[in-house]
Amino acid sequence: MTAIKILLVDDSAVFRRLAKQAIEQELGMSPVDFIERDNGKEALFWVRMNPPADIILMDWNMPEMNGLECIREIRAHGNLTPIMMITIDREKSDIVDVIRAGANNYLLKPIDAATLCKKIRQALQISQAKN
Repeated sequence: MTAIKILLVDDSAVFRRLAKQAIEQELGMSPVDFIERDNGKEALFWVRMNPPADIILMDWNMPEMNGLECIREIRAHGNLTPIMMITIDREKSDIVDVIRAGANNYLLKPIDAATLCKKIRQALQISQAKN
């Protein structure tokens, strides 16, 4: 079985660790290969230099390049990898901006493992259907 490749972008090492544990326990699709980056600039560099991940989980508020800017850059280069913004930002106008920039979904922190994994499975099915 081919590993699912998840690019996990968040400046909180604690969140990344918790998200990885939750996904590994709940996803029901194994194995999972995590690529971790702690800001949008590093994530964008990884995206440009590597084969596409299966899905990108992106925080909004990060140093050097925020998630919204990173999503815009990823999409500007034609990358169609599903992207989920996972953030504490609840402003409706921000949600609209992220979706317009190219995010496939917008999830609010804190998020439970079952919901996160349900959204990941949905995104992967949508992605696989396009290929």
